[in-house]
Amino acid sequence: MNLLITLTSAGLNSGPFDLYSDATSYATAFESNVPKQDLLDGYTATGVPDGTTIVRIQSDNALCTNYIDLSTVSTTTTTTTIGATYCVNWTAANEGNIKMSTQGYIDFTEILAGRTIEPGPLSVGTITGYIIAGVGTISCSIPMTFTTSQAQWNTDTLPVVTDKVLTSLIYTVEVVFNDASDYLIIDGQTNAVVIPGQLTSEYNNCPI
Repeated sequence: MNLLITLTSAGLNSGPFDLYSDATSYATAFESNVPKQDLLDGYTATGVPDGTTIVRIQSDNALCTNYIDLSTVSTTTTTTTIGATYCVNWTAANEGNIKMSTQGYIDFTEILAGRTIEPGPLSVGTITGYIIAGVGTISCSIPMTFTTSQAQWNTDTLPVVTDKVLTSLIYTVEVVFNDASDYLIIDGQTNAVVIPGQLTSEYNNCPI
């Protein structure tokens, strides 16, 4: 079967991408070396295995091997869209503090298409980890709250990273719309960079 996949954003060091299916337990890519720009423009994947409910899109280069799993199940469209607008603030009580805080949101306005998000127990989201350059991925569990258009978080549980580069937060969200369709992102990344010693982000000064 065919599937139209459109990336709304992609990390600077990501791509090209290999495409995998849960129908084959992600064992072998059904398409390889798909250019990032093709996915940003809207890419029709052919030869998607029958029975596929999740497509894994994995970056394949020495700098980035991250992947995202996304559901192909939708009641309103055959287009599966990855990504959303997001914003992150980073602060700390002082430079010697052992904690730092982060707050931010993921805005789904671009994919609402007249729908609204059903908040509360229907839509769920969690910051599941964060990536520190030279250290690796650190697991965490930071819940999100939902409004009619955003998934938001506000926490002070991240260890201080003033001497490291924190490259992104990792999040998983399932957004349920009022028309009963849903939008699933597994292991999405904010790609927000914290520079050592500066406690700032390219997405700081968020209007939240």
